[in-house]
Amino acid sequence: MTAPGAAITAARAAGTTMGTPVDEYYTTSSGTSMATPHVAGAAALVAQAHPDWTGQQIKQALASTAKTNTVNSVFEQGDGRVDAVRAVQQGVFATPLSFGKYKASDTEADGKDITYTNSTDKAVELKISSSLPDAALNADTVTVPAKGTATIGVTVDPAEEKAGRYTGHITAGADGVQVTTAVGFEKLAKTYDLKVSLVGRDGKPSASASIYMLQELNGAYPDTYGYIGKGYTFKVPAGTYNLASWISTMDAAGLEVDTSVVGDPEIKVDKNTEVVLDARKAVEIKPKTKEDSEFQGFLTNWHREGPGSAWGITYSQGWWTDHVYVSPTEKVTEGMFEFSSKFRLYAKELTASVTSSEKYALPLDYAQTSSGFPVKINGDRTVRAVDAGSGTVADFAGLDVKGKVAVVRVGAGATADEALANATAAGAGYVLAYHETPGYWISWVDSATIPLMTATGEDGAKLGALLKSGKKVKLKLHGTAVSPYVYSVMFPQTGAVSADQTYNLNSSNTVKQTVRYATRAPKSPRTRPRGKSQG
Repeated sequence: MTAPGAAITAARAAGTTMGTPVDEYYTTSSGTSMATPHVAGAAALVAQAHPDWTGQQIKQALASTAKTNTVNSVFEQGDGRVDAVRAVQQGVFATPLSFGKYKASDTEADGKDITYTNSTDKAVELKISSSLPDAALNADTVTVPAKGTATIGVTVDPAEEKAGRYTGHITAGADGVQVTTAVGFEKLAKTYDLKVSLVGRDGKPSASASIYMLQELNGAYPDTYGYIGKGYTFKVPAGTYNLASWISTMDAAGLEVDTSVVGDPEIKVDKNTEVVLDARKAVEIKPKTKEDSEFQGFLTNWHREGPGSAWGITYSQGWWTDHVYVSPTEKVTEGMFEFSSKFRLYAKELTASVTSSEKYALPLDYAQTSSGFPVKINGDRTVRAVDAGSGTVADFAGLDVKGKVAVVRVGAGATADEALANATAAGAGYVLAYHETPGYWISWVDSATIPLMTATGEDGAKLGALLKSGKKVKLKLHGTAVSPYVYSVMFPQTGAVSADQTYNLNSSNTVKQTVRYATRAPKSPRTRPRGKSQG
């Protein structure tokens, strides 16, 4: 049922701020927080007037004496708006009625009963009518004895109905008595199997929990999203569907290192249909600049509009994701389709390589800090790496790490805080930490006063083995503490996803802005420049 819940002024508890306070004693608010107390109060009045009634009888009295309207369906108003006076005084009420849902294959008529209760001392003859012609009554009158009950039958025949919702009210009336019972049912459309399979970039069924979206352009099926593994079979009515999934590749630590956006914006379903979303068909989205740039965060958006539905999903990649791909599509023939990629490109924050006794690239990232920004390297450095074990006090005892890179192996699930503190106390210039388990490591520490870098478990173990061989190991580090430029770019594509996802960013398709940031100097009313960025 419904109850007054819009712009209700009610008593305000001391010290509370809910809604819009009117004064010290009252506040105004809207919603179920205001409608529910009306129903609860009406129930209390009914219980007070009829202390022998059960909870179910009180509920039936409230529902079947509610005032209906002709504007809203049963699914919107139920039995109607609560009428406390009639619920207390009428004494005649009815059981609820629910038919539920019928499949397209259901052909048998379904009958249910309404039982009327008369708690008064006089028998009452009720005239029965239905505002829903599809609900057939087995009688148009019923006599309910004093202090007794009487029943009528209601039948619906799903075989006679088309797909859709059917609602109305069955009204039983007499002099001074009106009992209303909501009636409704839904005939479901014929459904087909839409089998969806996901294939990863390695050619195997996807093992990750990839997010997906499924949409019927005419609104015949609810917009649906969630996570899907290697596949799922949806039961859907005939229609035109938009389907997309963000198929992830995970590393050994379970972190998403690349993502492929794979979908079909226009799938005609009028029979059992199978769709394979294959990440191998996706091409890499490659923004290119004259500088050696990298993205730190990446957004992709898949948006589709039809006569009965407009919907899309935006997916945000973490800065640890190395590659983002999207599969080309055919041009849609109805409605609107748009795919867009949005990213910000910066000068490479940190690059590293082993220069002796071997030579190879060493991918590193800065650890994040809880209080402030990471300490970053600016410019070129060539420094000696030293094996500092697990980074304990004992590991640093007698170890010469002054100005050098202390390489520490951190246990699975542990942080680098202790190793960082011990390395800093020993005079290390840098710390390179890695987990003893494979995979990427997103590391957080409370704070840092020297650069704290992290490697994957695999890269860290390789470096650790080289250090244990006894050979001198040098690292070449290059950092850009503050990028002198930022490319903030979005590339939308309408109608279809192109097979060419390489974007050359230059003066012909970007606009350059020079931005100056300033801050107040300590104990000075003047401002001074703090940095400059371009976009």
